[in-house]
Amino acid sequence: MLEPDLARGIEAAVLVDRRGTVWVPGLIDVTLRVALPGGDRVVLAESPPPGVREELARALRDSAARMAGARGAAGAFTVSFLADPERGEHRFLGTAPGLPKAVAVVEALNEMDLPALESHLSRGGTLDGGLPEARGHAAQVRLSALDPEDGFAPCRGVVEVLRLPAGPGLRADAMVEEGEEPSAGAEDEDEEIARVTAHGRTRAEALDRLQRGVARTEISVRGGTTDKAFLTEVLDRPELTARPLAAPGWLDRLVASGEHLPRRGAEAALLAS
Repeated sequence: MLEPDLARGIEAAVLVDRRGTVWVPGLIDVTLRVALPGGDRVVLAESPPPGVREELARALRDSAARMAGARGAAGAFTVSFLADPERGEHRFLGTAPGLPKAVAVVEALNEMDLPALESHLSRGGTLDGGLPEARGHAAQVRLSALDPEDGFAPCRGVVEVLRLPAGPGLRADAMVEEGEEPSAGAEDEDEEIARVTAHGRTRAEALDRLQRGVARTEISVRGGTTDKAFLTEVLDRPELTARPLAAPGWLDRLVASGEHLPRRGAEAALLAS
């Protein structure tokens, strides 16, 4: 029986056309989260899900295709699961219309424009040919106007400086412009400032690029603060790259003990290396 405390959160991006053709471009691990006043927030999204063997990944893709196809509608869908990589088991949680929020990690692996495909399907288009082969590993974090020292409470202000990183394997998407204030949006999107996605040949390379990309991001918020230092700290934690994978609750324990707050000089050391 699948144990929720040991299970990982997985989202499948699924496309369905009017003829009933179904594509599952990728699976996204959304296990690492923090509790916010309005609900959980994903801290790190990764594709392919670390520690998930091909047999379980295939079962997840097949299940996602069935669940989305059973809706009898064309478009893009997000199918959610709990999965236990050790036991090779999974549990279906639900299907929602639209692509996953962290769809950029799947796009990085397949070199596809999934929002464009979603629009294509909404106009009656079809899925022709086959899915491109996924290559490497991708990971994403979202920088937000949240205060990690105050229970991740919203702490928005005017974004005076926003300089996003660039370089091999890096993608950065601004959610606000300079002079604007992060706003309350849809659930799990409140206070977002930017999304940083990194792609590499291996998980280690992707996480290293992501860590350096976040460190190089320049943000100044007048009258508010951000969770940038917290994200830098999380990406530097040994639990993130532990083998075997650390139990899913490690970040909760870190936050409960106050160890999620950045160590002095950690970001400066990263930039200097």
